[in-house]
Amino acid sequence: MDQRLVIEIADDDLPWGGAWTYEVAPNGDGATLTITEHDFVDNIVLRGLVALLMDPVHSTSQFQTDLLAHRRC
Repeated sequence: MDQRLVIEIADDDLPWGGAWTYEVAPNGDGATLTITEHDFVDNIVLRGLVALLMDPVHSTSQFQTDLLAHRRC
């Protein structure tokens, strides 16, 4: 049975926001996790700072590492 979780930033007063969808589907003896991110940064200055100072794949890579560390063998 497939499972789906959507987490959304629900504060319209923030200069950024987004939603993250986590979908788990059976795959043989295990499961496949698909994460879809839809985000935005409205403020152009903040968008520039984010682009200069943040690694766009760091949090996703760390999340994947953490998940693999807790998987059942």
